[in-house]
Amino acid sequence: MIESVATLILVGLLNAAPAEATVPSNAGQQMYEAVGCISCHGKHGNSPNEDYAPSLAGLDKEYIITQLLNFQNGELKNKTIMNAMAPMVEGYEEEVADYLSKQVPH
Repeated sequence: MIESVATLILVGLLNAAPAEATVPSNAGQQMYEAVGCISCHGKHGNSPNEDYAPSLAGLDKEYIITQLLNFQNGELKNKTIMNAMAPMVEGYEEEVADYLSKQVPH
């Protein structure tokens, strides 16, 4: 269900843009918030509960991309919720990682 909603949001975002447009500059933040990452990892990637979900703000972009891909392909299996959530940003890993890497850790 969540994946369907995220897909509809993404399709709507992409269809609203002119055909020659590229990915919106804030696509990473939009995906992070629309998919629900903010629920566990917090506003701007600053987790309200580090024991439950780590803060992602300020982490290395390549590290974040690698972790998302590892959750998507099942290489990381210890977080059931992430195996379900990570596929929802498929194709936008770089944008989400770029957004998070630029956030200030608190």
